Amino acid sequence: MRTALLGLVLMTATSPTGENVPEFENIQSKFPLHWKANIGNVSYRSNLTLTQNDIIIGSNGKRFMDYHINDNTSGVYRINRKNGNEVSHFANENLGDMDVNGILLYNGKLYFGNDNEEFLCTTSDGKIIWRNAASGDIEHEPVLVKIKGKSFIVYASELGEVRAVDPDNGNLFWSYYTPDFNGWKPGDNRTIFKVKAYFSNSNSFFTKPQQVDLNGDGVDDLLYLGFNSIIYAINGANGKLLWSKDDNFTNCSLEVMNDSKSSPKIIAFSCHNDKEFGECIQSVKILDCTGKIVLKRELNNGYKGQGLNGLKLDNNKVLYSFSDSLVVIGKNGIINSFNHAILYDDKDWSGNPTISNRNSYEALLCNKTFNYKGSKNCVLILQQRDNAHYEHGFVEIFSLDNGEVLERLAIPDLSEMPPMIEDINKDGYLDLLINCQDGYLYCYNLKIKG
Repeated sequence: MRTALLGLVLMTATSPTGENVPEFENIQSKFPLHWKANIGNVSYRSNLTLTQNDIIIGSNGKRFMDYHINDNTSGVYRINRKNGNEVSHFANENLGDMDVNGILLYNGKLYFGNDNEEFLCTTSDGKIIWRNAASGDIEHEPVLVKIKGKSFIVYASELGEVRAVDPDNGNLFWSYYTPDFNGWKPGDNRTIFKVKAYFSNSNSFFTKPQQVDLNGDGVDDLLYLGFNSIIYAINGANGKLLWSKDDNFTNCSLEVMNDSKSSPKIIAFSCHNDKEFGECIQSVKILDCTGKIVLKRELNNGYKGQGLNGLKLDNNKVLYSFSDSLVVIGKNGIINSFNHAILYDDKDWSGNPTISNRNSYEALLCNKTFNYKGSKNCVLILQQRDNAHYEHGFVEIFSLDNGEVLERLAIPDLSEMPPMIEDINKDGYLDLLINCQDGYLYCYNLKIKG
């Protein structure tokens, strides 16, 4: 149910718009539009699945929170990769909150949950194979765990249950409940729960888990970072809790560096209030496979406004975006840091002059590095909202080789979809695929050999 904090966590000291601040150049001036498709709104937990001919994507429809419970533009869309035409649209029944985020394609079948407290298995055309009642909304992409040669589907509810099921029939293999679980369990009154769930919001599992074998048994375990700021390490073989860590972790990206199968390193961020100055002091922490913090580095004021995902680079490094800085982290902490703030003259709510940053507080990184303008290691960063012009967001192309921004381009509206860079229409050139909150999925030609 919860969406990103876009529009909630803003540059609170600044006015709604910067005065006399020029807008960025429109993205179509650099990258031609191949097509756009009307699919509704997509969240930062959404993933795109590419098949030979189509794109499969979940949608939150017209609204992220369906108070009227009748938004039939949500559900699952299949879009033709070459021209953007809608192939099919399903799982969008009229009654209920049918918002869909993450989708898993496995053995030709689709597996996904929704905000109607359900988890479904369907054909690629939307025919329901099985449907499970869930203990809360399902907000992220399911994952596969292989146990003794058989694969199981694992998904979690935002109210605190992780469940492994048989992909053929949805039968339960194991489940884990957090100690403070307050959702539905089999045997409970479903009607009473549905009324209660309508007024609830997430406090546990919300984003896709990291998968890594923590205990050396040959089965991937699951690392969840909950909205309650707790990391849960769950045994993939039986659903038992291996360990949990409560250290005020910020509920953004959790990443794993597999520099050695016997000693994976877990990157997390935490925030503690400074008693003297009353502000949040953020730290990067690296944990070992037992949950022990083996390294802690306090971050300075240039690391505010953390983005919502990380991008794995070569040589076990991970890139993160903050509103002021880009930072590369390895197993020994911060390796490199770049400033990418764009400042402008503004006024605060009292009308006094101030300096503000146009970058948003919750940026999203693209899925890969790419070559652009002679730089072999470029990354695209989505700024969900332009703080000087609140009506739309923008993208940056940043060179990790040169340490500088190569482009800043306005997109049609606000956005919170992780940008995807792939050869979408299969013409040999990379494209940018991004959804905006005008409800369209845009496919831009980056004019870069794929």
